[in-house]
Amino acid sequence: QEAWDLQKRLMEQQLSRIGKQPKNPPLYNQFIPADDSEEGIDSNSLIGCDSIIMLQHDPVYTLGTASDTSFIHDYDSNGGNESRIPIVRIERGGEVTYHGPGQLTVYPILDLRGYNQDIHWYMRALEEAILLALEKAGVSGVS
Repeated sequence: QEAWDLQKRLMEQQLSRIGKQPKNPPLYNQFIPADDSEEGIDSNSLIGCDSIIMLQHDPVYTLGTASDTSFIHDYDSNGGNESRIPIVRIERGGEVTYHGPGQLTVYPILDLRGYNQDIHWYMRALEEAILLALEKAGVSGVS
């Protein structure tokens, strides 16, 4: 719930920033300065900037708009699941997804107008950003 609340708050802030811009705004203000040190960066000044959340969830099943609890293998039709893993319905598309310890989950919250408008480029760039973040966090052998 905490991660979902953060996601929604960052999204609302990003949309608020976009909504306050002129019709064809310069896009430079969506980017955080490319400074390797954290000194001098006030987290409040980053509100509405592009963000990527990387985390490990406690065990949870998320149900997208196309999913149903019957898609969960151990779900009991009386309103529960035998494993007692929480089930959360969320706004994304798709079906059931399990998230849990040892699994890195990445949530990009980006204003794509400031980037190359090509899905293949976007996917490769997102992968590269994740690999660079993992390297910087001390994870060796990322590829």
